[in-house]
Amino acid sequence: MREWMAESLANYQFHIPAVVGSGWFIWLFLLSVFVLLCWKNKDRIDKNTAGYLLILLILVLNPFTIPLYNKIMNGDYWRVLWALTVPVFIALAFTKLTFLIPKKILRCLLILLFMFIIYKGGTFTYNEANFTVPQNLYKVPQDVVEICDIVHENVKKPKLASPGEIGFRVRQYDATIISESSRYGAGNDKLEVLMNPEGEYDLPAIREKALKLNCNCVALRNDKLLEEEPEGYRLLGITGPAQYHVYEFVQ
Repeated sequence: MREWMAESLANYQFHIPAVVGSGWFIWLFLLSVFVLLCWKNKDRIDKNTAGYLLILLILVLNPFTIPLYNKIMNGDYWRVLWALTVPVFIALAFTKLTFLIPKKILRCLLILLFMFIIYKGGTFTYNEANFTVPQNLYKVPQDVVEICDIVHENVKKPKLASPGEIGFRVRQYDATIISESSRYGAGNDKLEVLMNPEGEYDLPAIREKALKLNCNCVALRNDKLLEEEPEGYRLLGITGPAQYHVYEFVQ
């Protein structure tokens, strides 16, 4: 049981910290679950809430069901965690605890304590990661606009391979460019890994895999390239802000 809980918490902590900050919310959630399940004189809402929580704990935070979710959702298990509605249960449990205290002064102090816990455990929403000044009217990175322009000027019927951080933006900006992606794809997961390495690109492997998937052009980050025009690649252009190199594959 201890190992089961540890693995469940690890899965939650792995997928959620980038959103909630320190990861305290999972512990507040579990405390809320305990409070709601043990609450005396439950009314109908409390009973339904307790039942819903039990189902979530069994189905969502269960390491034995995660492989099934991953298979059904193509590896996007983290989307299942949205069903937990963590803030709602935390708010409900803390509200019940607060109104147990008859004195208003102590109640206000408890509310301030809860606010401090949430403040320390969360992440400020209005930050640079969530809100940035758009680089153009299309509200996509300027590199994406320049990549699409370069591709259209030089390649007929383009099929573009690109790193994950801009692949979906290419589809968003210009639907006429076929963009190779691993989402629901067959056989291109390896290309996705090659396009997003920790170090330098394996250019021969990228070219081989991309050509098998009928890609005729590729966008690569400058900081992961060792040479400007490697063998089998024809440089079409370089973008401005983030320095992407756009190539056409040559036989």
